[in-house]
Amino acid sequence: MKKTLLTDYHALSPDASRGKARFIALAEAVLSQVMDLMAPTAILQPGRSVAGAEGAQLDAIAEVLGLTRESGMTDEVFRQYLLTQSAFEG
Repeated sequence: MKKTLLTDYHALSPDASRGKARFIALAEAVLSQVMDLMAPTAILQPGRSVAGAEGAQLDAIAEVLGLTRESGMTDEVFRQYLLTQSAFEG
């Protein structure tokens, strides 16, 4: 995937920079670091949505929305509550 990203980026780079060794080296260094960060970020993504969050993650999302969990409310019920409330707010 890194090779594809680099090829795509080079194709989009300005004509004046295309083919310049220093520019290519800099672009490859930066894009390599970006790609290294994408895998761990993808692992974290499911917990960042109401549908994928559980427990404390749901509570954190609710806090951002200005909502709180009622005592004894299960994750599934709380998830539906958050989705319903955010639909009315949106």
